[in-house]
Amino acid sequence: MAFKKGNVPWNKGKKGVMPTPWNKGLTKNDPKVAKACHKMSQTKKILYSAGKLTVWNKGKNKFIDKRLAQQGNAASKTKKIKFAAGKVIIWNKGKKNMQIPWNKGRVGLQKAWNKGLNKEISCAIHKQAASLVGSWNVKYGKEHAENRKAKIRAARLKQSFDKVSSIEHKTKKVLLKLGCQEKQTLNECNKWLDFACQQSIEGTCVPDFVFPLQSLVINCDGDYWHGNTKLFKKLNSMQKERKYKDKTQDKSLEEKGWLVLRFWEHFIKDNEERYARILANALEIQLTL
Repeated sequence: MAFKKGNVPWNKGKKGVMPTPWNKGLTKNDPKVAKACHKMSQTKKILYSAGKLTVWNKGKNKFIDKRLAQQGNAASKTKKIKFAAGKVIIWNKGKKNMQIPWNKGRVGLQKAWNKGLNKEISCAIHKQAASLVGSWNVKYGKEHAENRKAKIRAARLKQSFDKVSSIEHKTKKVLLKLGCQEKQTLNECNKWLDFACQQSIEGTCVPDFVFPLQSLVINCDGDYWHGNTKLFKKLNSMQKERKYKDKTQDKSLEEKGWLVLRFWEHFIKDNEERYARILANALEIQLTL
């Protein structure tokens, strides 16, 4: 019989008419409830895999579906209200350095195998120390083959040097004031006052400044790195080697018709006007200071 408006339901005001549910007051921990839940989940999985059941929000997001957007807004509003009322507190609020290292305050967990030993006591340490010196070293007395050396030199000459020293920077400023123009490569130097920085010439060296049309090379030498004997009476092995390389490079360039000018660091810094005049004379420029 269909219900019509105005009719009073037969069970109105009556309690206990419907039988009590079998799972009333039980939780998932109860074996009967757990078994029923498992059975329902298995049935759902079968229906989903068969395609008879589909998730209503599959492939949807809050930007497409109004229902999802409303749910998201409602959830965010509820969270904000709860945070404002202080009902919900962030679990890690005010807590610092939560992750404590497992070995904090513990000393001597990892002991070095050679602690308290020296090469006179331990044979292993003696061998390890000796392997780095003299005939024990694997590379002792060995040198690269000539073809290998040639490859290393060629690769070194192709390298580009982005770092510019302070004296090189000053020299470049002076050259630009004299009307010179900097080019990226030697092939671009078509005019009389065109120069290039840190470019390989004659396959022998990489000077600081090269003027190919004048066959002029300018090098700015650091007092320490190139071994200025006026400031350093006793030169170390590195300085001696550097001086020898500079001499051999200059000699090979001069034999090929290049004019090589070298200036010390202290001279460039202390004698700016004189330095500018020397460069102008070398470049045959009429200088007015």
